Amino acid sequence: MDLLIAFSMTVSGLTFLMLSKDEKNKKYQWAGILMLVASFISLLTYFFYK
Repeated sequence: MDLLIAFSMTVSGLTFLMLSKDEKNKKYQWAGILMLVASFISLLTYFFYK
């Protein structure tokens, strides 16, 4: 279940980063970076606390 959540957060983060390439959507860049960090933390907790 944790891997499924991490994968969905990673896809969302990458989508936000792709959307942030437009000039109107620059605030999506922070959201994308934070989603990628959260998915990385989720992966770390999955492997270390398994």
